[in-house]
Amino acid sequence: CFRYRRLGKTDKGLLLGCLQKVSGYSRIQIKRLVRQSMKTGTLKRRQRTVNGFTRIYTREDVQRLAHMDELHGTLSGPATKKLCERAYTVFGQAAYQRLAGISVGHLYNPAARHPLPCRATSLREDPSLRLPHRRTP
Repeated sequence: CFRYRRLGKTDKGLLLGCLQKVSGYSRIQIKRLVRQSMKTGTLKRRQRTVNGFTRIYTREDVQRLAHMDELHGTLSGPATKKLCERAYTVFGQAAYQRLAGISVGHLYNPAARHPLPCRATSLREDPSLRLPHRRTP
């Protein structure tokens, strides 16, 4: 189309730069596509679908973690992990099978992917947190 083979070195560079600008491909990718076009006469689109990582923890697992935190008062990561392990191994609750093997580092990752609505237990101010009234002596 552009008579690429007959162009000089500077013109080839200019053409590659224009193609790079228009297409958004990198310079080396443009060179590969030009080489393929010169060799075969056509460009074939190769679509490769890459399978992403499969989701391990479901929305129900996140809800179980939230429920566990609600029941036990938001414990530390290792304590929550231990509770999930015990729920599966000792008490035989099959719902906790996936959560029994969760690492402490990954404990809060599923919650970031499936955010739960915030459950405020009380909107009233706690009287014990008020500052005392200050007076002059």
